[in-house]
Amino acid sequence: MRTLETQEKNLRIARGYACYDVSQAIHASPYSRDDKETMLRIINASRNEDALARYENADTMVREVLQDIIEETYYGKEAAQKRRCPACGGIYTGTPALSRKDNKTIICPDCGTREAVAAYVQSLMASREK
Repeated sequence: MRTLETQEKNLRIARGYACYDVSQAIHASPYSRDDKETMLRIINASRNEDALARYENADTMVREVLQDIIEETYYGKEAAQKRRCPACGGIYTGTPALSRKDNKTIICPDCGTREAVAAYVQSLMASREK
């Protein structure tokens, strides 16, 4: 996870230096229309305080994705921050997944896939028992 200082720094960079590029990257991203609108409202807020307040009110996945887009746009894909997965302890740089256990924790894509497959198998087993 990024520290609060890193998140605020990235927001200042995106709003001050790379607003157009970050906005274009948000529009090109594969996320839902609502998520894109939330990200654009954060980037295009009239004051830094408003941007931070909107950022804090956004859900965890939107915040993580926005940070990824900012870092990839401003620093480049190779320099995007590596993260440590709290589930397996591994380091990853790809798009994170949202844990099915609590719907809050950001985990690596591999753990996300494992949780999804486990949930699917569990639902199949439950349906066969009926």
